[in-house]
Amino acid sequence: MELPEGGVEQFWMAPDGWPIRRIDLAPRHHARGSLLFMPGRGDFYEKYLESLEEWRDAGWHVTSLDWRGQAGSGRLGMDDSTGHVDDFSVWIE
Repeated sequence: MELPEGGVEQFWMAPDGWPIRRIDLAPRHHARGSLLFMPGRGDFYEKYLESLEEWRDAGWHVTSLDWRGQAGSGRLGMDDSTGHVDDFSVWIE
């Protein structure tokens, strides 16, 4: 899947050092504000690129990311098909 023109993909490092994949789309015109889009658990932001572009075209600075342990934000389990956290507090942090 091709990123939208001007989309910037990078990794944000969580306080515990876990890399979280994110994408930023700056508005093409005047900025209305910022919008943080969080895809569903187990999803990945590429699935929503068309919507992200529409919001950007409407003037929003859009940021989206893959949840910890999902898609480009790495896996928490010992294999490629499961997620895992030791304690729910990890999600709260």
